[in-house]
Amino acid sequence: MAEPHLDHPGEITWFKGTGPRPVLGACPHVSCSHAAQSTVAWGPSLERYELVVCDMPRTGAGCAGSCRAWVDGRGRVTTSWLMVDVAAAVQHA
Repeated sequence: MAEPHLDHPGEITWFKGTGPRPVLGACPHVSCSHAAQSTVAWGPSLERYELVVCDMPRTGAGCAGSCRAWVDGRGRVTTSWLMVDVAAAVQHA
C-alpha cells in the first residue's frame, strides 16, 4: 500500500496544524490555474523545496485546498498536482 502522504522523498518539516493526508489521485480540476498557493511543509531539497496546497476558490473550478504539489526554490511546480483527502485527520501536528 502506498504511503498515506504525498511523495515523501525524505525529511519533511510540517507547518503547525498540517500534515500528511491520504492521496486520492491526480488533481481533477482541469481548468484550475493553481495560482493561489499556501505552503504546508518544507521539503528535503531544492527540487522539492516546499509542499504547497492550491487555494483557488471552487467557484472558479479551483481546487479549494484539496490538491497539493511540490515546488522548487523558485516557486516552479516540480511534481504533478495530487488531490488529497481533506476530511482525513491530520496525521502530524
